[in-house]
Amino acid sequence: YLMRADVMADRPLVHRVVHEADAARWLRHDSSARLEAHGETADRRRWIVVARPTGRALAELLGRGRITGRGVVRLANPLVEALSEAHAVGLVHGRLTPAVVTVTSAADSATGPRVMVAGLGVSTLAFDPDIAGADRAYAAPEQLEGKEPTVRSDVFGLASVLYHALVGAPPPEGGVGTATLPPGAPPELASALAVLATARAPEAQRRHASVKAFWED
Repeated sequence: YLMRADVMADRPLVHRVVHEADAARWLRHDSSARLEAHGETADRRRWIVVARPTGRALAELLGRGRITGRGVVRLANPLVEALSEAHAVGLVHGRLTPAVVTVTSAADSATGPRVMVAGLGVSTLAFDPDIAGADRAYAAPEQLEGKEPTVRSDVFGLASVLYHALVGAPPPEGGVGTATLPPGAPPELASALAVLATARAPEAQRRHASVKAFWED
């Protein structure tokens, strides 16, 4: 990835990219896509190299419909662990969507299917444009307002991805404060949706303080 030319004059952001890239290289969880190297070009534009996970994007798999509760547990456990490791060293993802989660096939790994998440510990503002329309349903309200993402923004993003997996459709944009069961959703999802509603609250302070607290709930 090559840093956008229009942000090169933002020295605090450039320094943040370097700091996060250094920190990201210490991430060890198997579900974190590896940041292999970083540096700068002759014209001092920062670049990073991230390992590309093999497998299918979760977005592609969700195109076939909802995932069972047991399947969501297998999906969420490694994501929670990887995000918790990143948060512990001061890194925030900020762009959690089904497109950045990859699921390998059992044939690709001796230990069975694996879940990988790309983008941990990289200041996406420096490399990507503003949040695209397709991603807005997974972005916390404060991010849509242009504010910096926090750990609670990642709680919102993870809950939004799991909502899509359980229900079979993207969540309502902008956060929900209720746990209304969508039409056609299995009744047994009501209790899970109540937790997701808290994690997707429009106000960050109303959400769980960490992804582990959310997942335990």
